[in-house]
Amino acid sequence: MTCDDHLPYGAPGEVSAPEGDRVTVCQWSGDGQQAFFVSRYDRSRVSADWTAYTLTRDMMLAVARSEIVRREHGVDFQPDPQIETEAFRSPGHRSFTGIGNLTPAHDRGHLAAAEPFKWSLEGYQRTFMVSNIAIQAGWFNQQLWQDVEAQVQGWACDLGTVHVVTGVVHGQEPQTFPLRQRNDASHIPEYFYMAVYTPHEGGHAVGIHFPNAVPPADERDIRPEAGAITIVELEALTGLNFHPHMDPEHQLAVEALPVAESIWRFDYPRNFQCRE
Repeated sequence: MTCDDHLPYGAPGEVSAPEGDRVTVCQWSGDGQQAFFVSRYDRSRVSADWTAYTLTRDMMLAVARSEIVRREHGVDFQPDPQIETEAFRSPGHRSFTGIGNLTPAHDRGHLAAAEPFKWSLEGYQRTFMVSNIAIQAGWFNQQLWQDVEAQVQGWACDLGTVHVVTGVVHGQEPQTFPLRQRNDASHIPEYFYMAVYTPHEGGHAVGIHFPNAVPPADERDIRPEAGAITIVELEALTGLNFHPHMDPEHQLAVEALPVAESIWRFDYPRNFQCRE
């Protein structure tokens, strides 16, 4: 699988002129035979913008057989030399020390989740590159967003192939976190989203969009389907065009149709495992 395979319909493009200092990087295996995912990183915000990846049923079956566990195989978040310039040094795991002391507590949040990459130890470890993270509210990262990620794994298992873009939306006046031992700060996203497309049965798409926040205690029974919207609606919220190289007629058809309940199930458990 190549980098382009993760973006078969083109990279998400800004509807208006982009701002910031952005770079697109691809995470390859050491032998150069496998591209795991593609990320766009915004150096001006010291945060990932989005990560694009493809999941298949075979991958999910391999994940179910995997014995990879983070305490044995995981790593701290690693600096990514691909995002560096003479003027910009990649942050690392310790750059974000103290985000758990924010109110509410925040985490280093994956865009391409680690779990669905357990079909490859190298792919799993690549998800810990800092070019694949954005600051995420702790409860949201550990609860609701994990539920969302489980649905994506379930869709890959049942639909055969899904192309996913996971990303963030920054507010006009973002909260920032001063990075440790640096003179810059990472912007804390206002929203997290997913845009998911499957070629199954001629093609279907769904968007997921949630605020990067912790709801009141009596409102935390939120389910992933509460954030389900059309891709057209997601494009309006993000200012992105998610499938710029898709046939225009097909793009309009799949992006504007209401979310098809017969395709997009939302009942996969957080510990979902694909089975033969």
